[in-house]
Amino acid sequence: MPCHSTPVYSHFHHNISLRLLDCSPSLEPGYVPEDDQFFSNPAKWLGERYTAVEKQLPSHLVMFDPVVQDVMPFIDQHNYSQAAIFFHSHFPEGLAGRTVAVYYR
Repeated sequence: MPCHSTPVYSHFHHNISLRLLDCSPSLEPGYVPEDDQFFSNPAKWLGERYTAVEKQLPSHLVMFDPVVQDVMPFIDQHNYSQAAIFFHSHFPEGLAGRTVAVYYR
């Protein structure tokens, strides 16, 4: 999920390590924000950032429901299980779905 979609520490109330998609703007010509790179091909993005080395894989994946189908092969390959689904919006727009899915290893 993009950085602006996640309330982070105000909701977690723990000092934990998180990795959020960066959506910072840039004046650099040709710059493509990380969240745009992810949403253009979620499975490819995950495959390029997280190799088969199990220690590098995140313990949890949190994503909007439209992305789940695209990354299901990654989820299955690395033995993630669904932990929860949370309501997000009655009026989803773009790749932000009605729900947010949480997977864990």
